[in-house]
Amino acid sequence: MGGRIVIGTRGSMLALVQAGQVRDLLQAALPDHEVSLRLLASEGDLDRSRPLSRFEGRGVFVKSLERALLAGEVDCCVHSMKDVPPVLAPGLVIGAVPVREDVRDALITRGSVPFAELGRGARVATGSLRRRVQLARLRDDLVFVDVRGNLDTRLAKLDQGRFDALVVAAAGMHRLGRGGRIAEYLPVDVSVPAPGQGAIGVEVRADDEGMLRACQLIDDPALHRDVGIERELMCAHDADCSLPFGAYARMEQAADAVTSYRIDLWLLTGGLLRSVRVSGREDEAGELACEAAMQLAFRPGEAAPPVRTSEGC
Repeated sequence: MGGRIVIGTRGSMLALVQAGQVRDLLQAALPDHEVSLRLLASEGDLDRSRPLSRFEGRGVFVKSLERALLAGEVDCCVHSMKDVPPVLAPGLVIGAVPVREDVRDALITRGSVPFAELGRGARVATGSLRRRVQLARLRDDLVFVDVRGNLDTRLAKLDQGRFDALVVAAAGMHRLGRGGRIAEYLPVDVSVPAPGQGAIGVEVRADDEGMLRACQLIDDPALHRDVGIERELMCAHDADCSLPFGAYARMEQAADAVTSYRIDLWLLTGGLLRSVRVSGREDEAGELACEAAMQLAFRPGEAAPPVRTSEGC
């Protein structure tokens, strides 16, 4: 006998694409169910005048969705995992992490000008403190501009000449079919991505056994583990949008064809930069995460570069 599953999602084009992917996966796994979307507005969507770093608390894009989930208005919520705070609201869990796109940050410029060839003093738009600091370390002449709005709005501002370059997650560009506009992908050892970047997560009530079983049908256990490690490391260092932090855990094949499990971490705190990379066997993933956390906590830092900023647009 069939049932009904209602998925809560933000109303942006990117959020709808991501929620649609989860809907299609659930519909294929449970063909006798009716799977639908319900649009919910988040605090971050309603207030686009403030930079993300100035919102109080965490989870600016997920709180209202979580309230609807706890109230039983929807059966699950779909999020970009990089937007999900490290500690969920009581009674909620991430039931599935089924999909991850390209984790890298992407540079978009008019005329596809690469990063190294941007003019001196170029205005680079990004709403991410993490991206600003990592890029300022490479080029201290750049001027960073805070930018809000959906992806097409940001691209339009670039085309209007309101800044010279835009840095966003490559995953969103790909999901919206804008990958052709990417001038350059920033390597993960240059711009360590945010925890969970590129991954889609399905949040459910911890006591909803039916939805937990449904989530198991679409979950990618290895991906779920990787994103979980990144989030645990974020939690261990009490990192959020006000504390620049990068984490990327994955299986990786080296040039000699040897495959290993690797974790990259990057943190700015107290005006000091710290970064580590650890690697080992896949079955050592948990131990490697502990080792990375310890190294990051005790490694001597280097002075952070000055970050030149201008008014947002």
